Amino acid sequence: MAVQESESYTEEQIFAILRRIKYSLKNPNVLPELTLDTLRELQYRCVTSIPFETLSLRTTKSPGVDTTAQGVYDRVVNQRRGGWCFSLNRLATSSSGGLARLSNETRHAFDVGFGNTHFFTIELRDGAEIELFGHKRRIYRTLQHPEATPQILSHPAEPLWRMEEYMGLDEQGAENEQQYYEPDCVIANFYSAYSPSSPFIGLFRAVQATLDGKYYILLNTEFKIRSAKGTDSMEPTETEQQRQDILNKYFDIVLTEEEWLYHDQKKDRA
Repeated sequence: MAVQESESYTEEQIFAILRRIKYSLKNPNVLPELTLDTLRELQYRCVTSIPFETLSLRTTKSPGVDTTAQGVYDRVVNQRRGGWCFSLNRLATSSSGGLARLSNETRHAFDVGFGNTHFFTIELRDGAEIELFGHKRRIYRTLQHPEATPQILSHPAEPLWRMEEYMGLDEQGAENEQQYYEPDCVIANFYSAYSPSSPFIGLFRAVQATLDGKYYILLNTEFKIRSAKGTDSMEPTETEQQRQDILNKYFDIVLTEEEWLYHDQKKDRA
């Protein structure tokens, strides 16, 4: 999925984002050239510095997520919080829009918003593989998503890129190469935040990758640390205080009193 970017950050904002993700600059006053190595490092630093989280859906009266460039910047940089696929990829593409263009002709998937499980970019080539810290990813071409009907309303199935990854997720969905525009992302973001059919509604979720290849995963009342070998350890989240401590310790997230109050008032603790 290619997203048309209509709004880029200022140079000052890009420097602030690079500091937020602990991106090392050769010259502190010069932005890096947008090479493939730069993209790989940007993706690695984003997923290991900014948590993938859907907490606003559980802790605010209005679960809508602001995915405008400035809204995402405020949440991630100023408030030092995380986001989900729409907001995190907005941050990344708006940042790279202020850098020089890639001159390399090879194409790579650059995705910092898929649950923080993609450490590096991967070449858009059928059968391409990449491995880091024992985590393996493979991408290949397929005609359709397995849940899709081959032909709907006379619209034939189209070629898709499907990702496979360790972590017990195996096949992780598929994307096409169509150009997606601002309204497309706005509608998808709205659906994910408000629709009863959304897989995010009702979930208390945060995922944070680490520099050494581990994942911190908080899902509802379960917290675990995973590596390529499987689950390394788990910690109890029997009380809200324990869950709050985990958010602070592993995700560097401190919810406001108002957020916790609203969340505590919800009858279901899922």
